[in-house]
Formats: sequence, structure tokens, C-alpha cells
Amino acid sequence: MEHPAQEIRDVIQTLCTQPPAEQQAAIRRYYLPDAEFVHPLCRVPGFGSGSGKESVRQHAPDRLVDLVERHGGAQAADRVNSRRLIAAIFRWYKILSPQIVLGIESVAWDAAQHRLYVAMHQRFALWFVPLYAAHVRLVVELHLAAVVDGQGHDGNSYAAVAAQHAQAAQQGQQAQGQQGHEPNTARNRQVNGVPGTDAAHQPPRTRYYIARHEDHYQVNEVFKFFTLSAGAWLWALVQLFATVLCLGGATVWDATIGVVLGTKRTVEGGKK
Repeated sequence: MEHPAQEIRDVIQTLCTQPPAEQQAAIRRYYLPDAEFVHPLCRVPGFGSGSGKESVRQHAPDRLVDLVERHGGAQAADRVNSRRLIAAIFRWYKILSPQIVLGIESVAWDAAQHRLYVAMHQRFALWFVPLYAAHVRLVVELHLAAVVDGQGHDGNSYAAVAAQHAQAAQQGQQAQGQQGHEPNTARNRQVNGVPGTDAAHQPPRTRYYIARHEDHYQVNEVFKFFTLSAGAWLWALVQLFATVLCLGGATVWDATIGVVLGTKRTVEGGKK
């Protein structure tokens, strides 16, 4: 992403609502190979940033590598990284609920820390459970890594895809030039004193890739996945009971131990 706050809405829509091919392509395009993923119900540690099986064994659990080798061979183990596991999670998520409905409520971009916060809601419905639909709210926290063009992580990166589009556009412009139309690239002008196109001498652009993806749910929202609204209401009662305990505890403390220690404060004035 070049403009995370503007592009993240389309990215999330693609990850959650588009067909499998587009979903998997988006994961390869926007996530680092060693990206982390954290969810209340599952977790993927980051591993596989280097190349080869030795790098994978350094970061991934031995059981995981052995399992991949057993079913996919040694070459499959060489390609294992955490992004593949994230892709599998999103794929299974789409299999369980083929018709995801979501809405983006707000987006906040912390440019200094390279963090993106997205408040959203979604409807998750298991296809094999009649009348089941969990309406949940969450906040997605994305830690982004800035990468300059030409310093990408693999051939499936955003920069590589953008380069392919640029090459296709350039070929189209050349075809127009052969037909007698002057392409809109000023190929014969001097760019910084050197003949060539403007695009060839533009400074490299910075793109942002997802290094860590964390979904934050309130506890009552997590209960909705298992018990629908009933569990959420029960947990709300537990929360209210805890609030009453806090009120009672604070009142008793201030009336007894707080008086002895001289730490009692009035709510209105904040005085002892």
C-alpha cells in the first residue's frame, strides 16, 4: 500500500469477501512472508523471513516443518513461511462463512509508528448451521513495514505487481507510437540531463506491507461466535456484577481502611 489509510478499506473487503483466488493474491500482495497474525481463537508467529529450510527451521516449530515435509516433500518445507499459514486461516474462514458481510466504521493511521487501526463490524454465518449468524464488532491493528521499491521481499510483492502493470502500460504506449501517435511519456526529452522517460528517473516510492495483524475483540463479542447473543448477554451481566463489586469494594475501603490510612478522597472535590 502506498496510502494505507485510503487503501485499507478495499484491502479488507478483498480479504474477507472476494473469491479465493483474489483473497490469496491479496495476502501475497500485502503481507510480508514472515508476517504475524493474532486472533482470540488462533495465532501465527512470524517465521520464514530468510530463504531455505534452515531459515524455516530456525523460526518455525519442528513439528510444523516435519508435517509439511511428510505431506508435501522437502521442497514444500523450503517454501513454508507464516504468510502461508495466514492464507490458510483466511481460506478456512471463507469456507466456514462463504457470505461475509462487513462494514468499516473508522480508520486511524499513526504515521510515526507505522500502525493502522480499523474499527469494523461483520456478520459471520456458518453455512452448515441453520439460522446461525454472529454479528460482531472488532478493532483491527496492523503493524506496517515500509519498503522502498526495488527492495521487495519476493516476486509476489506489491512492487512486483505494480511493475507488471507499468510494463504493460509502457508496451501500450509504444504500440501507439508505432501507429503514429506520440505517447504521453516525453521519451525524447532530457530528464535530469539524461535522455529517457520520466518514469525511469522518478525517485523510488515507499510502500507499506503488513508485518503484524491483530484482531481485537471484546470478550462478549468472542462469545457470539459460540453462543450468539445469549453468551454476550450473560457476559454483560457478569460485567455489571463486577462493576457492583468495584463500587462496594471502594466504598468499604474508604469507610474503613481508607480512614485509618488517611487516603480517603471525596468523589466531587478530590480532597482528603
